[in-house]
Order: sequence, then structure tokens, then C-alpha cells
Amino acid sequence: MTSDSENGSDLLPKNARNVVRFLRRASGLAARVRKEKFMEGGLSELMDLQESIFKLQVDVQAEISEAKRGLSKDAASLHYVSELRRLRKLARKLGDAAAWTVLLLDRQVIHSLRDNQAVPIPSRFDNHHRAMFDFVHSMISREWGIPIVHDITDILRVGDVTYVRPTGHQDPLAQYATMELKISPGVPVEGSDDKLLEYSVQVHSITKEPIAQPAHVVTTEPTPAAVRRQELQARHNSPRIARQLQRMRNAVDGQAAEFYKMSKVGDAHVFTVRTEGDPEPHWNLLRRAMRQARSQGNASFSLGGFVSYTVVYNAAGLTETDFQPESMVASIKEIMPSARRTGRDNLTVQLVSEPRDDDKHLPHVVLPMFLWAVPRRAIDDMIRFRMVVTAAWNMGALAELIEAEGMEVRPSPTGTDPRNYGVVVPLKWADGAGEYHLGVPWDDVMLAVREFRGPEAVLARLRAARDMTEHVSLTEFIEQSDTVGGGGNTSENVNDAG
Repeated sequence: MTSDSENGSDLLPKNARNVVRFLRRASGLAARVRKEKFMEGGLSELMDLQESIFKLQVDVQAEISEAKRGLSKDAASLHYVSELRRLRKLARKLGDAAAWTVLLLDRQVIHSLRDNQAVPIPSRFDNHHRAMFDFVHSMISREWGIPIVHDITDILRVGDVTYVRPTGHQDPLAQYATMELKISPGVPVEGSDDKLLEYSVQVHSITKEPIAQPAHVVTTEPTPAAVRRQELQARHNSPRIARQLQRMRNAVDGQAAEFYKMSKVGDAHVFTVRTEGDPEPHWNLLRRAMRQARSQGNASFSLGGFVSYTVVYNAAGLTETDFQPESMVASIKEIMPSARRTGRDNLTVQLVSEPRDDDKHLPHVVLPMFLWAVPRRAIDDMIRFRMVVTAAWNMGALAELIEAEGMEVRPSPTGTDPRNYGVVVPLKWADGAGEYHLGVPWDDVMLAVREFRGPEAVLARLRAARDMTEHVSLTEFIEQSDTVGGGGNTSENVNDAG
């Protein structure tokens, strides 16, 4: 993997030079997307950042397409394409980081905007993209708020742009308006020698509250030609628009789902409980391990007997020889299978600092590496593969911690994977009792592991489900359960709104 060979990079082969140039761009954007720098240059800077992230994604995709056209089967060519694909994933994570920050780290909103197919990255930044970014920028206002363009992300798949308008209050922190944009093909402006194009933009949005027109926007009557173009486009897009509007309705319903009440979101019934006092990430332990790894090559720490981490570092760029099994053994002793958990233990190891190919829904759950509270130097090292963070965790150890809370762990009916178990949370009221059944809490496990929160992140969510009896009476619980019993899908989510 090409590392930080930037001094004398002109002497490198062409493919290596391309990778180094992309790494430089990614590193510069990573510095800008970090929370303390995000709005430093104002709203124009924010839009320039989003456009720059998108252009990096487009340029990397174009290079992948070019490399694959003339791809030979030799190891060097295959390695080059592999490095470009890693860069493409890093560039998408940059877009995700921008989205998390603009959306004020609101997991409920991000979760609501995920249900759609991923949008392929184009290999060319064309006039359509230019018109979209210009329009989104032009509509920044007190009435609409601050935008995040969805096409630069993996996590936002419903609509094209979401505007965030902070309320100045704690609850809610902001109002959100997700919009679907339909941009007509550009028409040359008369007398401009085809140097200027005029676009018409249709905006579709579904919100709980009406959206005021920005004060700086002047309303004019469309020309007859513009009306004809809009009518033709509307007829062409009507089935697609209907599907997109339904997804937007589902997103709005998901964002507005009330705590401790059964809500209908699309075809699913969702019961949402609120976690109070989510455990903070152990950034201090991660930062300490990174400092130690710089001096001795690797360093480790563990959290709650459930998960252990190893940081590996090589200033010249990591190679296979840096990943020695013996360096990780000491760090996982606390989570190694024990005799009393026989049959339930299963050790899982991941590189948590690297984007993964199977991240189908993970980006909607956990913060991207670019937003970790570690020094910028460490982020830069991880971008250039001079440093990685690995995590190893044991679901059997977590099951033991769950049972210590007085909850029941039930194996999966298939029995094929000991990690896939369900949890039964006992519910007790003064006038009766009940149970709350949850599937394997994988989202919470990923939050615990990949945000360095430890097992308390999982246990806090389960306790929130158990403590719903303080907010919902037995009669209300039975009535809401009966609304699902007649059919349809049931989704029971434990969400953090704090």
C-alpha cells in the first residue's frame, strides 16, 4: 500500500504518484471536515468543502474506470486498483463525516434517511452537478438553514439535500427539511454564445412544518417554454417521484417518532425508547495507545472484559510483518473464552480504522474515523496506512454481562452462529409484568466497539428498554402491542436521541 512517499514523489511511477496525490487531497479535506474546523470559513467554505469532497470521489472513480479499461492481471496493476478502491471508500467516509457534523450527530435523523439504494459515484463532474451545487448554495438562508448534499455520502439515501435549521433550544436542536431536486437539462441563454446555461429546478419536500420561502428569493412567473419543460419532465418522472416522496414520508415519520409510543413508519411498526446518559467514548485511552504505538510499534487496551484494541504503527508504512500475532495476545487475554461460557464464545477481529466492503448499514450507526477525538496527525497516519486500530470482541462475554443485569439471553433458533442471540428484557409494573424481545443488538454492539464506548453502550440501551415501565403503563403497553398483532412487520428499536 502506497504510504507517505511525498518527498521526491515525482520520481515515483505514475500509478504511485496518482495515489500520493489522492492521499494529499484526502488528508487536506480530513483536516477541514473535523468538527473544530468545520465552519471556520463560513457557509461558502462549507459548500466548497462538500463540492471538493465530491470532486475527489469523482476523480478517484474516473481513475478506477481508466485503470480497469487497460487492466492487466499482473500483481502491480491489481494492487493499484485495490489502492484506488480504498481511496474511494475513504472519500465517501469524508462525505459521511460532513453529514454527521451538519446533522448535529442526530442518529435518529441519519437513521431515517438511509433506506434506499446506494447512488453510484459518477466518473465526471458535469453541468448537472454544477447546477445542483450552485442551487443548493444559493438557497442557504435563515428560512431554510444549512445544507448537506446527499450525493457526497453513503449514509443519506433519501432525497438529494437536507437543510438543517438550528432552533437555539436543546429539544429539538434543529428542524430538518429533506428535499428531492429535479434539475432540467440546461438551455443556452440567448446572447451568451452558449457560455451560459439556464436550469429550472423543481423542489419536492415533505415536512411536518411548512417551509418558508427564503427572503432573498424573488418569485417570477415562469416563461411558457419553462412551463412546457416542467410539464414534460413531471410526466416522465411521476412514478419515480411518487416512490421518492413515499421514502421521504417514511423518513419524516421516523424523525418524528415519539418516544414510548408505537409509530407506523412505512410498513414497519417502531417502538422507540430513549437512552439517558449514554456512556462517552474512551478517547483518552485511544490517544494514549496511539502515543505508545509511535514509540514501540504497537499498544493495546481493553474495555469491560468485552472488547480489546491494538494500535499498530510504522512510520514508513505498515506491512504484513507489523501485524505479529504475539503482539495482540496480551491485549485479548481479558476477553478470551472462559470455561463457564463454553459454546457461546466467538472472537471477532476487525480493522476498525479502515472502511469495510461490507459496511451496508454500519455508516448510519457509528461515527467515521475522521471524527474520532484524536490528533490530526493520527488521522493522517490512518489515511496513509501508517497506523491502524484493530478491535477484538467476544459476544459470549457480552452475553454474560447482559445476564448479570437480570435479562435472559436466548440462542438463535438456527444455532449456526453463537454470536446471533436474542435478549429478553423483563418488564415489571405494579399491576403486572411483561417481556420485551429484541434480536441480537448488533447496532449497539457496533456502537460499543467502533466508537470505543465499551459494553456499557449495549447495556445502557437494554436498561432503557427495561425502564420503559416508568413511562408507559401496562395497559398502554398491551394496547400498543395489540396494534401490531393484526399483521405487518414489527420493528423494535432502541434509539439514542441524546
